[in-house]
Amino acid sequence: MALRLKSLTLASFLIPSNRNDWDRHLSAKHNRILIVDDHQDICASMRDILDDVGYEVVVTGNANDALEQVDLTPFDVVLLDYQMPDMNGAALLRIIKQKQKAVTAFLITAYAGSTGAQDALNIGATAVLQKPINVVELLGYLADAERA
Repeated sequence: MALRLKSLTLASFLIPSNRNDWDRHLSAKHNRILIVDDHQDICASMRDILDDVGYEVVVTGNANDALEQVDLTPFDVVLLDYQMPDMNGAALLRIIKQKQKAVTAFLITAYAGSTGAQDALNIGATAVLQKPINVVELLGYLADAERA
């Protein structure tokens, strides 16, 4: 399986250093994942990586578009950036959880120790992932979510 990685992916993500770490995660079910981040390069890179391991991925760049997607279809997992111009990730998670109570959520932030990160955990986020995102860690969390 060829891995489509853009050059800025390497700056945005910590990629597995050997093929065995990567292959361990290639058994993904076709779970639907919503990624919400106002940085298009991060969204595109995450989409490419998650597509490659078998997830069905929808990407939006803002909270309003994310809520439209949530109204249209159920998601198994949402990955939410905390710092967005129209609404922070914790506030967005609160609304998404009202609409889709069973969704598994992860907050993505450059500021993992912030009060916003704690707010997201209190609302129901499974974990807070710090940028740059460690792909092996993310895939591990997603695998755990599938088993739950």
